[in-house]
Amino acid sequence: MFGNLDSEKGFGLIHVLASLLIVTVALVGLFISINFARNRANENYHFRSALLIASGKMEFVKYVNRDMKSPDISELPAVFYAPVVLDERDDQPALTATVSINKTFHVDIDVAPYVGYDSVIIQLTWKEPTSLLLTTQASQIKTVTLREDYHWKYTQ
Repeated sequence: MFGNLDSEKGFGLIHVLASLLIVTVALVGLFISINFARNRANENYHFRSALLIASGKMEFVKYVNRDMKSPDISELPAVFYAPVVLDERDDQPALTATVSINKTFHVDIDVAPYVGYDSVIIQLTWKEPTSLLLTTQASQIKTVTLREDYHWKYTQ
């Protein structure tokens, strides 16, 4: 029925197909790994850019308020609140982040009744773009928050 089972005819073709399957699986895995690593590198670059921009804005707040006990964020120019560019490439639209700044006053009566502090919080928020290749992940909202506390003595 099967003829001679000792014959090795056709085994060369099976070896070639098996090796082709192994190489294809390896290349697809390599391609997915490279794409994942590239996306992570871009996310880390955007996070680092946002952190540096927030740090620069915090230094500007310190400079504007260098002679005051309590920081005044109302004196900041309008350009301070303008959206900032995190990443700009030739083939893609610019990735921008929105800037928000907030100031709150705190005092802890139990610890130091005549020492208060103001917290200045700068927050940058952006939407991470989705990858076009082999991803099921939707665009993520990313945020960097930087806080600086200004302690000062006050009288009631």
